Amino acid sequence: MNLTYHFLRILVVAIFSIISMSAFSQIAMEKVLLEMGTATWSYNSAQEVELIEAMKENGLNISVINYHLNDSYSNQAGNQRANYYSIQNIPFPIIGGKIVIAGSDFSYNEAYDEAINTLSSFSISSTGSFLEDTLFLDVYIEKLADYESDSISLYIALTESNIEQEWFGLSKVDEVERIMTPDGNGMDIDFTENSTIHLQKKILFNNSWNPENMEMLVFLQNDTSKQVLQCHTQDIINFAPLPVHAFFNVTDTISCEKSMVSFQNQSIGNIENTHWIFSGGSPSESTQINPDIQYLDAGNYTVSLAVSNSISTDTLVVPDYIHINPVPDLSFEVFDDFCHNQTTHLLTEGSPIGGAYFGLFVDTGYFHPEMAGVGTHEIYYTYEYESTHCADTISQLAQVFLCDLLNEPRNNFKDFPFIITKNNQQIQLNLKEGNTLHITDIHIFDISGHLLYHNTVTPIHRKTYTFPLNTDNPFLIFRVTTIESIFIIKLQF
Repeated sequence: MNLTYHFLRILVVAIFSIISMSAFSQIAMEKVLLEMGTATWSYNSAQEVELIEAMKENGLNISVINYHLNDSYSNQAGNQRANYYSIQNIPFPIIGGKIVIAGSDFSYNEAYDEAINTLSSFSISSTGSFLEDTLFLDVYIEKLADYESDSISLYIALTESNIEQEWFGLSKVDEVERIMTPDGNGMDIDFTENSTIHLQKKILFNNSWNPENMEMLVFLQNDTSKQVLQCHTQDIINFAPLPVHAFFNVTDTISCEKSMVSFQNQSIGNIENTHWIFSGGSPSESTQINPDIQYLDAGNYTVSLAVSNSISTDTLVVPDYIHINPVPDLSFEVFDDFCHNQTTHLLTEGSPIGGAYFGLFVDTGYFHPEMAGVGTHEIYYTYEYESTHCADTISQLAQVFLCDLLNEPRNNFKDFPFIITKNNQQIQLNLKEGNTLHITDIHIFDISGHLLYHNTVTPIHRKTYTFPLNTDNPFLIFRVTTIESIFIIKLQF
C-alpha cells in the first residue's frame, strides 16, 4: 500500500510538472480581436461604435475588424467571415471568437476579460516592405506549448480608418476590412512537422487606400470552437517607406482671369519629390507642396501632379480640370481737374456702364472734391459679370487744385506761348516761333498752390529762359506774366 501511495504521489507530481511547464511556456494575448458585422445604412451599427470607442478610451487592449455588409465597403472576404459566424443581423459583435450581445457593456467586457486572461500557446511576428503598390510580407508563427485542436487557421487582414463618411451623426468610418489574404476563409496551419512556420505573402494595395491610416492584423483561430488563439497587429506605417499615390484638390475648379488658385496636395505615402505642371498657369511648373497659381487668360486647363519616393512613382493628370472665365474689359475716362471748393461730381467715366465706384471721398457714385481737399486721390471703378461673378477693377487719379490762388482762366496747350521742358532739376521755357512777348514774372506752384519758384526779370524779349527747380513733383502749375498778358498752364512731367 505504501508503494502504491508512493507511485501515485510521483505520478501526480509529474503531471503537475508537465502542466506547469506547459503553462509557463504560454504567453499572454498580444491583442484581443473584436470583429463586427456592420453597415453604414444601419443606425444601430453607428450606435455600436460608441461602445468600441469607450473600450479604447478605457485602455482595453483591442484591435477591431469591421466587416461591412451590403454597403459601399463590403467585399468578398467580409461576406465569407459573415458566413463563418452565421451573421443574420447587424450589428453583430464577436470578441475573441465569441459572439456577444450588441449594445451590452456587460457582454462586451465579460468576453474581453475572458479573452485577455486566457494564455496563448502561440506567438506571431511579422516583417515586411513595399515595392510600388505591393506589400511583401513575412509572417512567423511559433507554437510555444502543446495545443490540441482538429484544425487551426491563420488569417491576415488589413483595415483602414479615418475614412470620411457621414452616417447617423458620425463623420467617418474606422477599422474597415479592406482585404484578407488569401481570402476570408483563411489558411490551414499544421505544426506536426515543425513548431515554427514561416509564411511569405504578397498583398496588392488599392490606390484609393491610405496606408498611413491602415493596420495589419494576423490571427490564429480554432476552427471548431472559433476561439481566437493569438492576435498580432502592426500599423502599416511600420513598413515604410510607403508607396505614393498622387491626389490633389482645389476649393473651386471654376475661377476668373487674374485670380489665384490654391492647390492642395492630398497625395498619400512617404512623398520625397513633388512636381506640378499647370497648363496655362503662372508659374507653369512648381515643386512646392501646395502652390498658388494664377491664370491670366480664360480657358480650360489641365493639371498634372507627379510624386515619388525611393520605391514608387505616381502621376495624376486631370484634363480640363481648371475652368477660367473672362473678366470685363474696362475703361476709365480721364477726369478734368477739380477745384477744392467743388462739392460733388457725378462719376460717369467708367465703362461698361453699370459698375460701381469706390475710394476715399466716394459715395453712391459721387466724388466729393471739397471733402477730399487739395491733392491727388485714387478713384476705383469695378464691374462684375452677373452670370459668372467675374469682376475687374481699374483706377485713376483725381487732381484737386486750390483754385482761389490761381483764379485766372487756364490756357490750353494751343494758346500757351511757351514750350516748357524739365530735365532733372532744371526748367527751360522756350518762346514759340512768331511770339514777341516780354516776360516780367515767373511763378511755379505745386497742385496744392504752394509756391515752388518765383523770379522777377527785366522785361526783355528772350527766346529761352533756364533756371533750377529742386522738386520731384510730377505736377506743376506755371504762371508766366508778360507785359502783354498772364499765361497759366498745368503740366505733368
